[in-house]
Amino acid sequence: MFVVRTAGHVIDSAVLGSMEYAITVLGVPLIVILGHDSCGAVQASLSALDEGSMPGGYIRDLVVRVIPSILRGRREAMIRVDEFVACHVQETGG
Repeated sequence: MFVVRTAGHVIDSAVLGSMEYAITVLGVPLIVILGHDSCGAVQASLSALDEGSMPGGYIRDLVVRVIPSILRGRREAMIRVDEFVACHVQETGG
């Protein structure tokens, strides 16, 4: 098993490189993409949109990458955090 974990299920070039390494070098036969309940990055993204205020530092980068999934969820009338988490996992792991 080869595990890559990220905050907010954000996938960047380092994550993709890690997965590519696992597949091509280590021969990992299966990739499983998981989200989790009560994701803080999704909650921070919801709060940023609701309050109209972006967090500072590198947390901002996470929020910026999650917001498109939040906007999609809102177009689909989602209201619960777990719905947005599922939407984000589907959007990024698709």
